[in-house]
Amino acid sequence: MGWILKVSGYGKIESAEVEMAPLTLFVGDNNSGKSYLMFLLWGIRNLGMEILFHRGNESATEAENRLQCWIKEQVKAAREQGKQTVQASEIGKDLQIVLQDRINQNKERFVNAVFNSSDVELNALQLELTGLANVSLVFGFERFGEEAGVALSRKGENGIGLHLNEKEQKTGILEEDSCRFFVDRLFAVVLNGCGEMINSEIYFPAARTGFMSTKDVINKAGRRVAFNVITEQEAVTPFVRPVNQFLDVINDLTIDGRGSKNFAEVINIWRAG
Repeated sequence: MGWILKVSGYGKIESAEVEMAPLTLFVGDNNSGKSYLMFLLWGIRNLGMEILFHRGNESATEAENRLQCWIKEQVKAAREQGKQTVQASEIGKDLQIVLQDRINQNKERFVNAVFNSSDVELNALQLELTGLANVSLVFGFERFGEEAGVALSRKGENGIGLHLNEKEQKTGILEEDSCRFFVDRLFAVVLNGCGEMINSEIYFPAARTGFMSTKDVINKAGRRVAFNVITEQEAVTPFVRPVNQFLDVINDLTIDGRGSKNFAEVINIWRAG
């Protein structure tokens, strides 16, 4: 199972298709758009559930209603049997339609969030789902005393669970909010293998020497804001969101100044690069 990223009118990139794999390399000239693609992939993996795949208050489409009915059927079967295993390809067409509808609705807000700016244009963004016939979705129904819950996962992997309210426990029929929850999680389970896609990936800047020299700018701006009672705000170009996350990560690697052996291998790989 995988997915293909398709973009057009994105920075210097007229059009591109990237098939995701465990190891994906971008090779090209400087300023050709490699980092832009990496930022976008980082955003999909880290902000997908929060922004890009979010339905909001829009009414459910016909395709989403079909997905909800399908989910109700699987949960009902899981309630009767304890577990229900189905192939993702059963709902592949509707899943692709709903996924793309939400991407189209949220694309602009998503790109603005990734780049911390409204200046980056992206004319078209598409995620094409592939290999759904090889993905087994497992709905598990479990009781905890007088209460019950349902979990959704890919076969052999961790997933996400939902506690059922009293009416759902008695009837085995999910209400609309619960169905919406599982529709949202279908995207994460199919794309990522687990129920969440928030802060799951870390971006490592390649140009470490030039990048780390920005610490002087960060320190200067931070002191100005934190320690001057009245000061004029100087315009500062914001870092993109992946870089801000990277700075948070390296800041939290140690709390005692002695470093941590747990991160030694990662640091050595980064230095060798």
